[in-house]
Amino acid sequence: MSIEKELILGTAMWGWSIPPERCHQLLERFYDAGHRWVDTATNYPIDKNPEHFRLAESILLEWVRAHGVHDLKIIVKVGNINNLFTPENNLSKSFLLLNLDHYANLFGENLRTFMIHWDNRNEEGPISETLEALAIASEKGLRPGLSGIRHPEIYARVNERFHLDFQIQLKHNPLQSDYPHYAPFHG
Repeated sequence: MSIEKELILGTAMWGWSIPPERCHQLLERFYDAGHRWVDTATNYPIDKNPEHFRLAESILLEWVRAHGVHDLKIIVKVGNINNLFTPENNLSKSFLLLNLDHYANLFGENLRTFMIHWDNRNEEGPISETLEALAIASEKGLRPGLSGIRHPEIYARVNERFHLDFQIQLKHNPLQSDYPHYAPFHG
């Protein structure tokens, strides 16, 4: 298990409380300061405006194309099928592989991590299917990831068959910590 200690620019508020022009300015300063990790998700911003579904990734893509960069380290979280702040998602192997191809084509070599976002399932069968898709992402050189997983113990148990090295995104601050929740993955 490796622990990376790098600053990551989040895009959850892009297009909601931060207008696109300001997002581009933030990303430019972040990039000019030598930072490369950027986190986005299909459901960002989660502003309950269906017209904004996938807006944050569009703003990010505009900047990438305008600047022709190839050295960002983009984390894409997938699974949510809307930005209405609901638990609705699709983590089937076929849907994830469609997303994997889509984001690989969209971001190219800038894509570094393909992450599952908000999984509330508690059955090994469907989770195993999800890990099959993450194993394919790993074979393509991407880091598989987990974020907002309700039952990490099931993921850890199923992962004994796959041996994936997950990048795990969690809340950990003086007021709240999800670190103990992910104890099954502690080394």
